[in-house]
Amino acid sequence: METRAMVMSPKNGGIMGRYICYDGYLEGAGTTLLEIVTRDGLDMAREILVMKTPSWLCLKTGPEWLLRIHEDLSLSTLMLDGNIGDMVKFPGSKNSYLVNGYGKSAIWGELIVYSNMKEYMDVCEWIYVLEDGGLQTEHKIGAEADDFSWLLTFPWSTRPSDLADLIEVEMGLATS
Repeated sequence: METRAMVMSPKNGGIMGRYICYDGYLEGAGTTLLEIVTRDGLDMAREILVMKTPSWLCLKTGPEWLLRIHEDLSLSTLMLDGNIGDMVKFPGSKNSYLVNGYGKSAIWGELIVYSNMKEYMDVCEWIYVLEDGGLQTEHKIGAEADDFSWLLTFPWSTRPSDLADLIEVEMGLATS
């Protein structure tokens, strides 16, 4: 599903980020970002997600999702036996790549640099900031820059499978 998001990282007193075109919702990009940082560490994740890759079509850690979408492909066709973070040209595409362990990227896009976080809030429904202390998550519910329903930070120790329950507790929606 096309759910626009940004993955961002603090840098030199400002913030830098990349656009994510699909599956930007918490159960998509949010859980994938937690998985990536847990697996690779925060520094490597920031480097690949924000500094190395022009933009993201979709963030996913394994190739299974591609095989569901592209039935004509096989794991050997995808050539994902290299190192985590390696980029391989997507079969049959002029401008997209697979980034091993991260997802599908496109060569279009630019590094988005903002002096403060308010400047990008009208672009996407979901904002993810790779903070030192955890994954800062913002969800936009309206058309204006200030129409965010919540801002939560999940420690890097958070298990992706626990995100939905943690949001209910933080928002006071838990029933138990």
